[in-house]
Amino acid sequence: MKTLAKGSFCLLLVSFLMMVSTFVTAEARVLQSNSNLYIAMNKSLSTWFQVGTNVNEIAPGVVSSGTLLNNSNLYIASNRSLSTWFKAGTGASFRPDGALSSGTLLNNSNLYIASNRSLSTWFQADTAASFRADGSLYSGTLLNNSNLYIASNRSLSTWFRAGTQIATREDGSVSQGTLLNKTNLYTNPQRSQSRWFEAGTTVSFGPDGSVN
Repeated sequence: MKTLAKGSFCLLLVSFLMMVSTFVTAEARVLQSNSNLYIAMNKSLSTWFQVGTNVNEIAPGVVSSGTLLNNSNLYIASNRSLSTWFKAGTGASFRPDGALSSGTLLNNSNLYIASNRSLSTWFQADTAASFRADGSLYSGTLLNNSNLYIASNRSLSTWFRAGTQIATREDGSVSQGTLLNKTNLYTNPQRSQSRWFEAGTTVSFGPDGSVN
């Protein structure tokens, strides 16, 4: 009985490892034709990818990244409540549920930067953007000079330069960005110390709004 149990365990282990291998070791392949491929594990979503480009798979027949054939309106929220347009001929990455996690914006786009959809700002066409599973933008390139919160409680804000990248927290505050103006910023959480930063400086902020 002990030998049988050990053998059964080994078979289960081999089966498990083969299953894991299916997901982990799927390799990139070059498309021989323009191809409409699944982007969701449950095969409920697909999109077209460009001939002669690489696609990566998370499972056989299910693409995790590739080069878009067409300008494409794709979901950016896992619950499929938000979508936006992405540019043909550029790379796109997808979550297992089919929502896009990163891609190149086709148009100037007003996108949520807070998970609860209480804050949004404009981002520049033809630039890379990455998204959280809730559809809010994690990082992107500002279209306009923008006054944005830097503290999670929305008690502090400052101006950031158009054409530069920002990164945001789930609450919509900026965690990193490039200053538009010479700016006096707090350098400790208690807000008892501050110093001036030159315009054009890229600065990282803590959730309290002080410079890291």
